[in-house]
Amino acid sequence: MAAVTTPPRTPSAYGVYRRVTVRYSLAVGLIAVLVLGSGMLLGGLATRHARDSEVTATASKQRKLALDIALAARDAAEETGSERAKQIVLLGEASDALEAQHRVLRDAAMSDASGNDDLRLIYQYLDSGVAGLVSVARDFARDAASPDTSDSAVNAEAREVERQAGGSFQSRLERAVRLHIAAGAAAGQTIIDLNLALTLAILALLALTVQLIFRPLALELSAVTTRLSDEASTDPLTGLLNRRAFRAALDRRAAEAGSVGLMMIDLDWFKLVNDSDGHAGGRGDAPFERAADFGDRRCRLGR
Repeated sequence: MAAVTTPPRTPSAYGVYRRVTVRYSLAVGLIAVLVLGSGMLLGGLATRHARDSEVTATASKQRKLALDIALAARDAAEETGSERAKQIVLLGEASDALEAQHRVLRDAAMSDASGNDDLRLIYQYLDSGVAGLVSVARDFARDAASPDTSDSAVNAEAREVERQAGGSFQSRLERAVRLHIAAGAAAGQTIIDLNLALTLAILALLALTVQLIFRPLALELSAVTTRLSDEASTDPLTGLLNRRAFRAALDRRAAEAGSVGLMMIDLDWFKLVNDSDGHAGGRGDAPFERAADFGDRRCRLGR
């Protein structure tokens, strides 16, 4: 039985398709993980930035509340009867709001997530300032509402409330607002920088995906396509065009040149060679391969 020479193994179309699918899935998975992770990280930073903005707005209200307390105390000292009672109510509401908002701001500043030593320090100072102002404001409200308290005593206590609400207390509140604004600006810049870094990382990953995954696959697929095309159009023994490919080439050449010439070559003793040498070891095929090589080099179509 004649031996058949096995050609070198080349990638199959199915193998290339399978590798394309696996590598493409891997690339898409990596990009998806990066995009999802960056989205979660940016979402967390955006949430923190929004919280910082809200805290900054609350800190700004603290200054106004302190001034409202001072103004209500002064107006209450100047009024009598129902007008004084109205101002005392306003003073109490402002004092309660100042105290409640200060607790929220202090807890935020003292939390580990804040990480701002300047804010922690300023709120340690403000603890005593808020406590002192709220204390004298409530004492004033109690005494001003009592008919037994003289006008001079009410005026003196009102001046003390104004003193507590102004001066260094206002300066520290202003300092706290500036620190909150700076922290919010830093968080916003962090979001911008991180967004840029993640965008560059995604672009770099895409470039690496093209270079390390899709480019080799494209070359491999091109090799498979070329091999399949060669196998479909050439004779496996001689490497010459088969009947269908030869006919297509002949028609194409005729369309280009208008006319072509054909030469038919008959190899003598064809059966004798097959009977004596067969195909074993390629001995019987050698004469036909040499004849095809000679014809291909010397008598190419159209020359």
